[in-house]
Amino acid sequence: MAIGAIKTAKAANFRVPQDFSIMGFDDIPESAFYHPPLTTIRQGLYELGQVAVQTFMKLRHPDQRDEPITTAQTVMLQPQLVIREST
Repeated sequence: MAIGAIKTAKAANFRVPQDFSIMGFDDIPESAFYHPPLTTIRQGLYELGQVAVQTFMKLRHPDQRDEPITTAQTVMLQPQLVIREST
């Protein structure tokens, strides 16, 4: 989405970041190589996968958990700001 926003801004003769600051969220590989390189938020996909598998295993094997899961759970993972040239 953010790369598309940069393309649209350029097509309308706006400059990034001079006229618009644009930031992405997910740090896809193209972010670093686009012009200008895209400032983005990087999520720990490995950690996200670990939490997902652990939660699935707790749901799949109720006999192996310490306490019953009766409500929705919130998991907070620490994102990382990757500052590049689009802001």
